[in-house]
Amino acid sequence: MKSSYSTLLVNVCLLLAGITFLCFFKNKGVLDIVAQILGVVFIIPSLVYLCLIVFRSSEKRDNTDLTGIVPAVGGLCFGFVLLVKPELFNSVLSYVFSILLIALGMFHITYMLMSRKSMALQPWYYVFPVLITTAGILTLAVFNGEAYHQLLILLTGISLILAALTALLEGLASRKAVKASKNATPAPAEPEPKQIAASTEKPEKK
Repeated sequence: MKSSYSTLLVNVCLLLAGITFLCFFKNKGVLDIVAQILGVVFIIPSLVYLCLIVFRSSEKRDNTDLTGIVPAVGGLCFGFVLLVKPELFNSVLSYVFSILLIALGMFHITYMLMSRKSMALQPWYYVFPVLITTAGILTLAVFNGEAYHQLLILLTGISLILAALTALLEGLASRKAVKASKNATPAPAEPEPKQIAASTEKPEKK
């Protein structure tokens, strides 16, 4: 149950991210905006964690809490740099998005191929992950550089929406397969009347 909720949450985030990218892909310096948003994403949890450690009494702190201070400080510094100097990460983000799209597309293609015997998958289900993978390859090998930043965000937004729709199709197919397997399970055979009568007869006393 928890895994299904987490999967749903991830797909909702992908859908919202895709819609956001489509809304802002025409803005100049769109990658700067994305980098600043990522900076805030790094800063907020790092600050929350550090505040929890600082305000927690020393008796309740353990080695795990103290070990987590290092990555929290690192995340805070990285988020601050993303927020102040987002242009430094434009080229890095373009590669990250391209690799993300390729990984998303290949994941869904592999999952469908492995599940084709257990789930009734239509052939057109493969169209979305193939398009996602193609978009990742194009943005990585062809549409790379400052001139293609808007196109990169546009293709990334469309691909994230397609990834969410693909996950929805997979979920519906999986649920349908589970229902079909339950309906196909034969009911336990009822004992014949003679057997029931024989079992209810009392043994004769000698």
